[in-house]
This record gives sequence, structure tokens and C-alpha cells, in this order.
Amino acid sequence: MAFANCTDCDQGHYAAAGSTSCTACAAATRLEAGVGASINDCEACEPGRYAPAASTDCSDCPVGKYSAVAVTSEDDCLPCATGLTSERASAVCFACPLGTITDSTRNDPCVPCPAGTFLGAASTDINDCQACSNGQFAPAGSSQCFDVSINLDTIELRSV
Repeated sequence: MAFANCTDCDQGHYAAAGSTSCTACAAATRLEAGVGASINDCEACEPGRYAPAASTDCSDCPVGKYSAVAVTSEDDCLPCATGLTSERASAVCFACPLGTITDSTRNDPCVPCPAGTFLGAASTDINDCQACSNGQFAPAGSSQCFDVSINLDTIELRSV
């Protein structure tokens, strides 16, 4: 028995025993080890990830996009609806918590309103963060302002 005609399969391909040709793993799957011996070696990508045919790894859908099932390209990752966002490699979209705005153009999808401002409703515009009134303060990412009070009874004066 001669094996002179055997060649290695390319990454992302498999060849069954006795086969003379290699077959690419299907789109939305990966062959992590590089090459395999059967179609069973091709593993499905997780929801929120994608892979074209003959892939050795799955890629993440970007921030602001999602996929409930594995897909074949980044173009197949669906954009979140207005007012919703997602993390990388997400199968679902979500609303940002109050005090933050939805910004899918950044790696951090929920951007906190600056300190001294608040936001009590969902928004996609940083300009919707409202300034606190005089005598009030809000830490970054707040959904409300707090009254600032100074209790003079607790202040200690020390001479240096």
C-alpha cells in the first residue's frame, strides 16, 4: 500500500479516512485544531459569533450588534434597535442602565453621564444628561442628583 499521493489538508478542512480530497468546514463552524478527520471535528460557533467556511476560529459580533445563532460573516450580525446595545459576542441586546447613554460606536456600549449630571431615562445622546441644580451633586453615571449638605457640627478645626 503506497501513500505517495497523500497531502495535508489546509487549515479549516477535514478528510475522512481513505478520502483523496479535503472538505472545508461549513460556514458558522470552526476547526480549532486546524485539520480534522471528519465533519464531526468541525465545531459550531456560539451565538454572537461568526465564521466563514474553512475557519479555524470564530470571530465576535461587534459592540452594538448581536446574533441569536452563529452566522457566517460580520455583516450577518444584526444591529441592536435604537436605544439598545450589546457587548461583543452577544446573542441579545439590552438597554443601558439609567444614568448612562447607549453608544454603540465605542467599545463600552453604556457611557456614563459626567459627574454633576444625571439621566433618568434611556437615551443615545450625551447631551440629554442634565446638570444638577445648585446645592446638588451626582457622581458619574447617576440617574438622579443628591442634595449636598454640610453638617458644621462634625467639622473639626485643628491648628497646625
